[in-house]
Amino acid sequence: VDVFFVISGFLIINQIKDGLEAKRFSVLSFYSRRALRILPPFLVMVLATFAVAPFVLPAPTIYHEFMRQAAITPLMLSNFLFYNRQGYFDLQADEKPFLHTWTLAIEEQFYLIAPLALLLLFRLGRGRFGALAVAIAVALLAASLAGAIAYTNMDGRNPAFYFPQWRAWEFIAGGLVGRGLA
Repeated sequence: VDVFFVISGFLIINQIKDGLEAKRFSVLSFYSRRALRILPPFLVMVLATFAVAPFVLPAPTIYHEFMRQAAITPLMLSNFLFYNRQGYFDLQADEKPFLHTWTLAIEEQFYLIAPLALLLLFRLGRGRFGALAVAIAVALLAASLAGAIAYTNMDGRNPAFYFPQWRAWEFIAGGLVGRGLA
């Protein structure tokens, strides 16, 4: 997952950067391309999971939790649900058909913020990325990584695992690789 987030950051940040520099970037176009890429397979997965779940989930209480997951997953907030459910009385991973969606939720939360943040950096840099953009990116990376280390918890809930602000360093690191923001 960590490598996936770095690769995603590399691709998306550099795609947005290139679009801004070429004066052909549109936030609306970016979001519509993301939706067209993510939603069709996502909806197939949700429908297939709904079709199979009644036959594989062993108890009504687990099915009730499944319905809660099914309601929050399309909102791309399942990472927060799974964080809140962590603990002694939590279900086993194989009893959570939507558990894998926490990564997609974090990625979509990144996609919600990244274009706007890069657009702001681009405007602060007066139509270009440069030293200021790199300094801000490195500061954000350092803060996110420090938080990820500080909030990694091996006993109980682990915000560093599920919260996007503590995963942001991975996306930023990817964006700084190669062409970076300079």
